[in-house]
Amino acid sequence: MRAIRLTALLLLMVTGLGSSVAASEEPGRIAGYGYWSLRQLGATRLEWRDPRPGRYTLARYTLADASQGSGRTIVVWLHYRIVLAPDTAPGELQLWDMANEWSATLVRVRVHRADDGNVFLTWNTLDLYDGVRVGAALGTTLELVVRNAVPFQWPRLGENTLQLGIDMTPGVRVSRLVVEDDSGIQVARRGPPQLSLELGLPRGPLAVGEDVTLRFRVRNSGSEPARDAVVRVDDPTGAFAVAGAPAWQAPVVEHMATGAFHLHLLKAGTFPVAVEAAARGGGG
Repeated sequence: MRAIRLTALLLLMVTGLGSSVAASEEPGRIAGYGYWSLRQLGATRLEWRDPRPGRYTLARYTLADASQGSGRTIVVWLHYRIVLAPDTAPGELQLWDMANEWSATLVRVRVHRADDGNVFLTWNTLDLYDGVRVGAALGTTLELVVRNAVPFQWPRLGENTLQLGIDMTPGVRVSRLVVEDDSGIQVARRGPPQLSLELGLPRGPLAVGEDVTLRFRVRNSGSEPARDAVVRVDDPTGAFAVAGAPAWQAPVVEHMATGAFHLHLLKAGTFPVAVEAAARGGGG
């Protein structure tokens, strides 16, 4: 996905303050490539009864190499088991990881009550491998695995602490929350696609009624192909009309792709043009 989407997600994740619980006495050690489960990092199966909003320690560990990118991608995996209380009110539960005040994952669980009083859940999350994921579950129990490549500020050389952030709207009650100990941290050689977007703007003065071409170039500097790539153009001010489809699509972008939008100018003045690129990757 495009970096700006990840940044917006991170800002939403940095919420909630509260107490934490210790997961282990000595930090585990992460070095080289591989997968380190919470169990390997010294944490047992982590379970909370009736948890309150706040931050909770999952594991402490040391990183021999905190670099991210250029053939090295750090990925956090979290395996949740969530049980809502039978008397929970409708609302929203949010769960996110936290390391060095930065987050990579965010899960939103919406709690609903049907006309017959039964509870059902809907959820959504976003990551750089699968894009937007949504789902639903009947009843009060949900099991979910999320993963994402972490931002550059998430890992730090030396000792780190992985935390779980919890927040919920008033009335939502969680009777039991489990983070399974097969959750963990992966250091992979291949990472998600890394898209950048370059725009070629029309030159010279423009006049109302004129047709102009907005050209773009999508570059993928990641080690993983970008799949189902989409570039969209939008104008919230109504200053132009798009001739043809307002979205460009490509099944795969290995390294670079180009395209163009054709715009018909409707107003005089200076107006913003919003262009957004997104894609998903396969990971590995």
